[in-house]
Amino acid sequence: MRGSGGLFSILLKADEKEQVEQFVKGVEHFLFAVSWGGHESLIVPFVALFDIPNHPEPEVPWNLIRFYIGLEDADFLIKGLKKGFQAMS
Repeated sequence: MRGSGGLFSILLKADEKEQVEQFVKGVEHFLFAVSWGGHESLIVPFVALFDIPNHPEPEVPWNLIRFYIGLEDADFLIKGLKKGFQAMS
């Protein structure tokens, strides 16, 4: 991540919202949070903003996931992400 920050988004290849939820529940070493700027790696799944009573649907895809990479070792985080992908299948 040379020349830029550690904030990026992905569109998770999923057919159902439940798969995104399974991915997020399975991911290890990322905190569920929306406050950037700390030293911990963070994950924000936009699926959490859908199906809220009396709340308009967001104008982003439900399979959008935003990550902030903190100071942890890359291999440590990759192992945590692999756990999420395993939980999806």
